[in-house]
Amino acid sequence: MKILVFTTDIPPLPGLPTSGTALRTYGIAEGLRCHGHEVLISAPSAAIAGMKSKNDLAALPSEIQKRISEIEQTAFDSFNQADIIADLDPDAVICGHWPAYAARVRPDQPVIVDLAGPHMLERHYQKAPDQQSALLAKLSVLASADYFIVSGPSQQAYFYSYMSRAGISEPDERTITITMPLSPNLPKRKPLNKEGFPRFLFGGVFLPWQDPSAGLRSLAKTLRERCAGSLTLIGGKHPNYDVDVGSYGSLFEELSRNERIEVKPMLPFEKFTDEMSCADIALDVMGWNLERQLAMTIRSTTYLWAGLPTIYNDFADLGSLIKEFDAGWLVNPSDPASLDAVFAEIFESPELVAAKSAGAQRLAAAHFAWDKAVHPLLRLIEGGQHERPQRTDLLIDSPELADFPIEQGKTFQQFFVCRMPGLNSVSCKLATHKRRGCKSLNAKLFVYPEAGLRDVPSEQSKRELLAEAEIGGDRIHDSQWVSITTPPMTDSDGKMFMIELESSETDTNKPNVFPWLAKASPYPLIGAVYAGKRLTQLGLCIRTSCQTKELQ
Repeated sequence: MKILVFTTDIPPLPGLPTSGTALRTYGIAEGLRCHGHEVLISAPSAAIAGMKSKNDLAALPSEIQKRISEIEQTAFDSFNQADIIADLDPDAVICGHWPAYAARVRPDQPVIVDLAGPHMLERHYQKAPDQQSALLAKLSVLASADYFIVSGPSQQAYFYSYMSRAGISEPDERTITITMPLSPNLPKRKPLNKEGFPRFLFGGVFLPWQDPSAGLRSLAKTLRERCAGSLTLIGGKHPNYDVDVGSYGSLFEELSRNERIEVKPMLPFEKFTDEMSCADIALDVMGWNLERQLAMTIRSTTYLWAGLPTIYNDFADLGSLIKEFDAGWLVNPSDPASLDAVFAEIFESPELVAAKSAGAQRLAAAHFAWDKAVHPLLRLIEGGQHERPQRTDLLIDSPELADFPIEQGKTFQQFFVCRMPGLNSVSCKLATHKRRGCKSLNAKLFVYPEAGLRDVPSEQSKRELLAEAEIGGDRIHDSQWVSITTPPMTDSDGKMFMIELESSETDTNKPNVFPWLAKASPYPLIGAVYAGKRLTQLGLCIRTSCQTKELQ
């Protein structure tokens, strides 16, 4: 089978630093290749632009420059992703996290989204703007995808809440778990050398939702007091995106003043692997927050894969695997005594460290080897699972504002693009402000067969009336959905539509009805118009459904 994989970052390249999400998506691709599938990679244009701005590409070896050029030629953005799918015509599409799904028309092929980690929480800790639009975009992706990958049971419960809101029935049947896919060729461990023992390592991208300070400061204190052992710190800014470094910069500068601590910048993965082979123990103890509890931390799985027994948090899913394989130590990050006890055990028991190192690689062989890790994914891709007969395409269900009355001469119009064939229902949420006996509405659904997909069509644009419904005031209840239906439109994908709400009442004594709006207008919403004037950064609370095959 031919499988097209869209990534959220550039695949690992020799000589250049990489990120955890790039490693994860690369591992999934390699696992599929192990089983004879043709895998094509498309990276985001934004990541390539970031890499170019942070590196002197002309100084790189010619073979790496050639590889970057090849990646650039197949790069995607929200406008060309559908064209890439059409040109390559894969049997299945995999997106390495939901932001990698940007197609403006849903492909015919099954779409599998690796949810990987709690991106919305990451955005929260980054203080990213327009969180509401990101939430609505995420729900839109979930609603239109076929299958999902998570990293662990806590993530599964977290993402099920989003899937439920996106209208996905029986999400457990559409979700698989891949902890972390890494090469089945485990790095060779060097024999434990008691000279310089113990050698600790901590590394990775600086991220604002992580606080490793308690563990690192406690270890620095222990090393100084014992006048033995060492710690290597490796890390820096994200290689391709501008992400706030949080407290890392000042923390690394502080720790660098300890004579037993060496600080190194971000390294290419192959050099980071060499560093891991020279270390004895990895430290990955982070202060608790919800993101850290839900994350399947890629730096930690990589430590274990390299045979580094890992000191880890006692609150996250990976901890249960570390415990099962005796691959490290679990500590409460807020309990200094538990950290001190682990450090004492390490200094006094080199043979215990060696035993836990073997446990780490047993764990990696059993759960991380990419030829084994992708088995659940193979069952999805090769199993011919049944398509969902009814899909939610557009879901904007975050009512924030209801200040625009529908009355004579003041109609409300919402333009949107349908990404799937079979459009058969458009619903909107209305407000009565708890009043009864409201005015009736007339709802119309139009299609613009010749319009583009980026801007509100002009008043002169050709349009066709698809459906019309009279919605009596007795059917309108506060904050409830009302719908207009039409026979499934088989060629609705990639077309512009507009739902129009107008008052059909002349009785001025009846209360007005107000459409609920969200303070965001993410694609595939195109624009809203009230009383002939364009509304800025507002969108109708709307839900569209597509019947993709005959309902049973």
